[in-house]
Amino acid sequence: MKNPIDFEQCAQRLKILSDPNRLQLIGLLFNGESTVTKLATESGQGVSMASHHLVAMLNADILIRRKDGRFVYYALHPGLLTCNGGAARRQLNIGCCMVKFDPEPPVQIGDGARLAGQDGHVGL
Repeated sequence: MKNPIDFEQCAQRLKILSDPNRLQLIGLLFNGESTVTKLATESGQGVSMASHHLVAMLNADILIRRKDGRFVYYALHPGLLTCNGGAARRQLNIGCCMVKFDPEPPVQIGDGARLAGQDGHVGL
């Protein structure tokens, strides 16, 4: 029997993902685990702010972390990643829905409308 959807947990994860800085960090983590310092540098966020966002996503079970000496590495929670024939996709299964991260973000046009990518999908 299929597990029932935990809508409460899904709503909490969607709330956490509603911050553009957090979405940017998740996009970077699709490249593999990373330290706070590296993620802060790559995202242009301060170390303190990046750390704050990473801990919020860790507490929502979106991320996992491991310690190696004085370094802490963050990664996407493997239970949320989806695969296609063994190859990981750039999307998260957060329980009630899938969140897809397109390699190329949609293009903004003058009135704020968004254009879809080559595959016709408008994504984050």
